[in-house]
Amino acid sequence: MTKIDIDNSPSQEFTIPFEGKLIFITLEFRLDYWLIDLTYKEKTLKGLKLSSNVLMLQGINLPFDIMIDGKNSCLDPYTTESFSDNSFDFLLVTREELQEVRKFEVE
Repeated sequence: MTKIDIDNSPSQEFTIPFEGKLIFITLEFRLDYWLIDLTYKEKTLKGLKLSSNVLMLQGINLPFDIMIDGKNSCLDPYTTESFSDNSFDFLLVTREELQEVRKFEVE
């Protein structure tokens, strides 16, 4: 897993190189939760709420996933500082790690 650094800005956009392609991510903070928009190749997800300790993109069959490590907390990221103060980690799960968990080939 690769940790992606998220600062305390309530609106962020970034691009992650992945296997010769690009993952486009937008994060928006609302009142007490984070939303993610994600585009990879021809697939786009919009307005997915970030939740801790689950594979966020399960069922979409992308060659990666996003996981929010709550570091033994049962809470979801709930402030703009949730990532910058290291309460939570935003992780990119690689193809190999994902296949090990799911027990089948992905995209």
